[in-house]
Amino acid sequence: MNTEKIMQHLIGKTYPEVVGEISIKDDQGDCCGFADYEVNDGVGDKRGFKTAILHDVVKIDYDNEDGSRVVVNFIFDLGDEKGLILGYDLSASSGSGWSYGAYCQLKYGNEVVAEASF
Repeated sequence: MNTEKIMQHLIGKTYPEVVGEISIKDDQGDCCGFADYEVNDGVGDKRGFKTAILHDVVKIDYDNEDGSRVVVNFIFDLGDEKGLILGYDLSASSGSGWSYGAYCQLKYGNEVVAEASF
């Protein structure tokens, strides 16, 4: 597992400013390849979420022989509530263990933030 802080130039942006620029692109690849993502939003359901301020962005790459998994956590503060996470969990693999070109990309505007590929 490798953890690093990324996208530090975004610190101070509001939740709507960040979310408005995020997109996900995925491709299942050939044969039995697959790519998937999950979004966990601990900010968007909070009262006053539009005023939440980005505090940090952390990327976690997991070592996995059976595929690729990357998690990106956008960490927000909302008044007294600190450390609220908007998390993206990306994965790609195949049922056979062979690489078939499956991938899942998290983008901020035109910038690729993270990619899981197999």
